[in-house]
Amino acid sequence: MNFTNLSRYSDLSEKTYRRLFKKRFDFTAFNAALIQAAIPENHLTIAVMDCSFIAKSGKKTFGLDEFYNGCHSQVEKGLEVSLVAVVDGETQTGYALYYL
Repeated sequence: MNFTNLSRYSDLSEKTYRRLFKKRFDFTAFNAALIQAAIPENHLTIAVMDCSFIAKSGKKTFGLDEFYNGCHSQVEKGLEVSLVAVVDGETQTGYALYYL
């Protein structure tokens, strides 16, 4: 999806999308506020982290290093994507807080 496609299916122009996407937005604070609104204070909550391995060859990819690949139970060359989340222990629902 790009700005041209977004403008094609909305009332906003491509230029408007480009301008809006230049502004910084604190997604972590936004997600935290949504999580606080979604989980009652009396519910047990825990923080969790989930790491995923992405196999990648080459030498110029940013972040390329050796990471543990749980599918193969060994360290391999590739990328790691991590997610920090909050889990509501009462409803057993996870809420993404931050992507690394």
